[in-house]
Amino acid sequence: MDKSVNVFVCANLVMAYCWLVARLPCAAETLRADGFLVEPGGKGLNVAVGTRRLGAEVSALVGVGRDSGGRCLRDLFAAEGISTELVFDFDTPSGHGAGLIGANGENLIAVYPGANDRLEASHAILSQAAIAAADLVYGQFETSLGVLWECFRRARRDGVRTALNPSPWQPTAPQLLALCDILIVNEVEAQGLIGCGDLVQDTLMGCLAQVRGHVADFFRTWSGELLVLTLGSRGALAFPRAGNCVAAPAYPVTALDSIGAGDAFAAGLLYGLGAGIPLPDALDQANACGAFMAAHRGVLSALPTAELLRDFRRGLAAVQTTTSLP
Repeated sequence: MDKSVNVFVCANLVMAYCWLVARLPCAAETLRADGFLVEPGGKGLNVAVGTRRLGAEVSALVGVGRDSGGRCLRDLFAAEGISTELVFDFDTPSGHGAGLIGANGENLIAVYPGANDRLEASHAILSQAAIAAADLVYGQFETSLGVLWECFRRARRDGVRTALNPSPWQPTAPQLLALCDILIVNEVEAQGLIGCGDLVQDTLMGCLAQVRGHVADFFRTWSGELLVLTLGSRGALAFPRAGNCVAAPAYPVTALDSIGAGDAFAAGLLYGLGAGIPLPDALDQANACGAFMAAHRGVLSALPTAELLRDFRRGLAAVQTTTSLP
């Protein structure tokens, strides 16, 4: 990949407090935790750092409090080589989150948005130069919807492709979908977006058979170019408006912690698409990023560099077969 990649992220900060437990508790049950982790996170932050570690130039628009969380984010950006020019301070606490992580990698999470919700359309206007310079603008729903809308409007005006992960899921306005070129959804988000119901099939091809008709119906009402569906341990499906569906099986790893795996996937996909590599290769790279993270504890500490990802993929390449289907 010789082409330089420039990504603009509508980011967010969530100071993550994670407890490691043998299993997830039932309602009203108290469990003793076996471990405890604290680190900066958030869907947008994870994608910003993930794409940066893969080699992209990254601009990140984020709101923080005038507190230890805000200072932590600035230190992180300085260490990762991400400009703090678009980090805005507010007299509101930084975002915080609490997560319980079971031994099998399953999790429960609650998030307080804090300063993330203080961003407004005016902050997108201040980000105009960075948006116009990007290959892709990425958004998610842990930031202010007002700033997200304005960033996407400005990207569309300047001919910059947009990618949205509508997570945490909420019904998405048709006007916002009309500004999206690429949608990245998991099973829960797919149920809400395309109405496919629970994906009960155990295999990637079984899931494809279940969702294909719903995807075709969705494309009749959506003007975008690419819908990507992540399916955890089964893999991922990509549906381009023009061209064949791509099915990429998951990398066979033992999941230790699934928090952030979807963000790592998005980072790998964005970098691949921004670099102009073929969709099957970009989807396989995204799967590798998600698998690498799931196989390690933590979130930011588990986002791979380009070198780590290359070694990881090389070690498992013999079992990967990405398929293009009519």
